[in-house]
Amino acid sequence: ACVTVVDAGEGKESELGGGLKPRAGLRLTVHLDANAEGEALIVALTRKTGQLAHGWRPALVRLKEWAEVTVPPAGEPWVWTEAAEPFDVFVVFLAKDDPAADAAADAAAVQTQARLLRESMQKWLAADTILAATPAGGPVAIGGTIRNVGEFPWRELARKANFTAAHPTVLVFRAK
Repeated sequence: ACVTVVDAGEGKESELGGGLKPRAGLRLTVHLDANAEGEALIVALTRKTGQLAHGWRPALVRLKEWAEVTVPPAGEPWVWTEAAEPFDVFVVFLAKDDPAADAAADAAAVQTQARLLRESMQKWLAADTILAATPAGGPVAIGGTIRNVGEFPWRELARKANFTAAHPTVLVFRAK
């Protein structure tokens, strides 16, 4: 997973906390892929109050093996409207058909349930086995997909995590 800031007007994209500083009009984008089918819940919550950052609705997406997914959906961009308090972007990886995904989908469906969603993620974070640790060695690329020249190299900046049916994992990206 890699969280980026996009300036569509200038055609620029950088890792969150990188070259582009968040400001009104810029978008937040999350790039994901997985080496196994699963689901991912992505939500941005303010650190102080735990409310949805900038009113951005959480997203629950299905992950297919090695297929890139970009969040949020095309019709619902996450755009900065003004300067606001710092927030965290939580990316929760769940195994395919994990029962926890049903609860996450219910919470993600209604903006007013952000508090419940935050409480669920805090429970996941409380379990040491769920916090993502970067694997000692990355996967070896054998073959691959041809990409357009000039595409943002998000995979080089991505954080990697392992998840199974018994152990979902959580990545947390901090925005100031």
